[in-house]
Amino acid sequence: MSEAIKMVKLSVLENSIDTCLRKAHIEYATAVERSVAFFSSSSTDAAVAVTSLRNGDVDGILVSPMLVGQITIDGVDLDTASKVVRGYNLLKISNNVLCAVNTDVLGVHHAMTSRCVNTDFRAVLVIGTGPLVRAALYCLVHYFKTHVIHVYEESENAFNDLKSSIVCHNNDVTVLRQQHATSSPAKNIFINLGRFPSESDPSMWSQMALRGGWGEISLELVEKFQAQIMWQHITDCDNDLVFHEYSWEKDGKV
Repeated sequence: MSEAIKMVKLSVLENSIDTCLRKAHIEYATAVERSVAFFSSSSTDAAVAVTSLRNGDVDGILVSPMLVGQITIDGVDLDTASKVVRGYNLLKISNNVLCAVNTDVLGVHHAMTSRCVNTDFRAVLVIGTGPLVRAALYCLVHYFKTHVIHVYEESENAFNDLKSSIVCHNNDVTVLRQQHATSSPAKNIFINLGRFPSESDPSMWSQMALRGGWGEISLELVEKFQAQIMWQHITDCDNDLVFHEYSWEKDGKV
């Protein structure tokens, strides 16, 4: 396979360079022995990026987490997760149709199953904001039958919006606003989805989870699985990799 064929070209919609997103994709590209090139576009240039995608100049368009739910493009076919979460982080062409994909739900799902032995009916504490948390809440309820969800959210309005997004799908779920690390729920699962500078420092919650023997799911881990899911959508790369402990491994070596 020539270097040109091996290279995967990704347009990134972002208002500032998203180094975390790039890191996850570079790590996965290395694991599948491909190279990757990124082409940055601002949110106002989304139409230009879509034209490049339609012309075959790039293999897919990634949407930086800060912009998920804020990009409006006409004529997009939304997948189920995008409709539920009200946002998408991948655009691709399938059968000449512009398709939007939200990988947050499956990213959280794969992270959960890779880190937790018993995932069903567990109570969780979720930290973070925006569409990624909505995706996590939907994933927990839809796939893992989670019945109690604690959400750390400083804004009451933001919390109520998150709560309503879940209750509308399952009104048997209890969604509680968590404001203090000292009043933490009992030993369970901690999903830390915060990484932006504007958010409160989540380290106190991580320390509490560690002391309590919780299972912790990090944003970095979720992003690694998201990269794999995105590549499966837009490339023909090998699909036999599993994430083991801290790195990608060929299935069968683990």
